[in-house]
Amino acid sequence: AALAQDQAGFFWIGTGAGLMRYDGYNFRVQLRADGQGLGFVRALLAARDGRLWIGTESDGLAIHDPGSEQITVYRSEPGRSDALAAGTIRALAEDRDGAIWVGTIGGGLDRFDPASGRFQHHRRATEGLPDDRVQALLVDSRGVLWVGSWKGLSRRLPGSRVFEPVLSGPGEPLAERIITSIYEAEDGRIWAGSQQGDLALIDMPGDGRAQLLPRPGDHGSVAAFVAATAGEIWVGRTGGIEVRALDG
Repeated sequence: AALAQDQAGFFWIGTGAGLMRYDGYNFRVQLRADGQGLGFVRALLAARDGRLWIGTESDGLAIHDPGSEQITVYRSEPGRSDALAAGTIRALAEDRDGAIWVGTIGGGLDRFDPASGRFQHHRRATEGLPDDRVQALLVDSRGVLWVGSWKGLSRRLPGSRVFEPVLSGPGEPLAERIITSIYEAEDGRIWAGSQQGDLALIDMPGDGRAQLLPRPGDHGSVAAFVAATAGEIWVGRTGGIEVRALDG
């Protein structure tokens, strides 16, 4: 379900049977201090400080510290307003100040401050989040937070508390789409793909104009983006790989 490579070069693999580490020779199961696994690992994030953040299906948010080789787990705690929201974690992103954004299915969006150990909640009812089912997250090079939910794509500019819909307002093409992947290309453009197969391109370095790209055929849901070769974006779909130029 998830892959990440940390600063030491280790590959981390999130599976339905827990978290694995690959060192180039062997796979090793990563366990908590009590000797138990982490269940279904849905999201991974290799942070700038070398730690690995782990989002799980039902075991909360975990952190692997490469120095101590220990895993710390944060879980939802009923009655605590500053604890992790309940719900499956499907997306993680690191802010410029080191805070971690946590996207859940049903629990909305959380911002975790590692220094204080507290979670700040953002919900549809209170913070204007389009939907409490968050599927994809990205903090781009300008510090803009991009949120892919079951009700389209939105963004939150640095210093703002408002989530702005992108092609996702009433009657717009992504309003009822599930955004599954968001990516920043080398030229600063933002790419977003949906479970229904839509592909959006936002020209943030230029005029910020958002557009849906034409689809050459029905090749399935968008699962991933990568700059596999210079000047190209490879779009991973359920039906194969689609290769596009940087301008779409």
